[in-house]
Amino acid sequence: MWGEYVDATNLSPRLWPRASAAAERLWSDEKMTSSVTDAFPRLVDFRCRLLRYRVMCTSIWVEEEMTLLSSPVSLYSFPH
Repeated sequence: MWGEYVDATNLSPRLWPRASAAAERLWSDEKMTSSVTDAFPRLVDFRCRLLRYRVMCTSIWVEEEMTLLSSPVSLYSFPH
């Protein structure tokens, strides 16, 4: 996995949620994975399983957080 904000300290926590989303899409029936709304509970459940096994993983929706961190700030507020 490559990215501007990925290094040895956060590779594993970012990799597993994304890998589960890719696996969901690649190995499941297309009818089951065509809706993000339907897939989201399964991905959340998988993340909870990882945490139960003490596998550190980030939130599924980290892109919004990273956008806020890297976006320009104007007059001490983020553009929305």
